[in-house]
Amino acid sequence: MDYKMIEQLLNKYWNGESSIQDEKILKTYFSKQNIHPDFLKYKPLFQYYTLAKDIEINDKIEREIIHDLKPIKGSKIKKLKYWTRASAAAILLFFSVWSYQNYSMDTTKHIEIENPEEAYAATKEALLLLSSKLNQGTDKATKGIVKVQDVQQIIEN
Repeated sequence: MDYKMIEQLLNKYWNGESSIQDEKILKTYFSKQNIHPDFLKYKPLFQYYTLAKDIEINDKIEREIIHDLKPIKGSKIKKLKYWTRASAAAILLFFSVWSYQNYSMDTTKHIEIENPEEAYAATKEALLLLSSKLNQGTDKATKGIVKVQDVQQIIEN
């Protein structure tokens, strides 16, 4: 086989474009003794493919491997998984109860004012605060709408 053909087949092989027939040709070439010196570095790879298909696993060894991979009932690992999960659930439950008790759900202030003028002033102050917060939101929304309109004009033009 000529140098150019083997070089082309190797390029196809490294790019993942070779066919099964191309790979058979390469395996046959690399199983021979007279290999071009430039390709000697690839010989072990293709010899491995040829030798690996001839390796057979003894049935006894295969059964032992499969047996070793199967988990044993009641093993320490299973018990450890169980206790880890139980511990995590207990810790989660503890912190949930603790946080519920320490942090009240009701965070609003309750003020009882007897004097009607003070009650009016407090109500007015609360409503002014509410109004200012709503106005801030309205201003941001207006700016956002203006930006959207600008973008729409750019798109339309």
